[in-house]
Amino acid sequence: MTSTYSIKDRPSVKPTSTPPDPSLRSHDRRNRWRGSIWLAAWGLTIAIVWLVVLPRCSQLPSTADYLDQLDRRGIDASAMFYTELPMMKPLLE
Repeated sequence: MTSTYSIKDRPSVKPTSTPPDPSLRSHDRRNRWRGSIWLAAWGLTIAIVWLVVLPRCSQLPSTADYLDQLDRRGIDASAMFYTELPMMKPLLE
């Protein structure tokens, strides 16, 4: 037994003018909260890395030695551009 159902026999779907289901709106609210929670979690993660992990890494002996070496050479590791370094002025003139 085979069915002879074709696309033409399928009932047409007509748009309705009924208001959306209220449960869908609550689902949207949950998604909005979920997105806010994810954003806050990522922000907290970045803040912890920036304010706790990286400062502790700078106190490691190998990193501290490297930063001391840069200081002895007069290199400011926090300079945004090399042109901000005092040792670059003679080279640029």
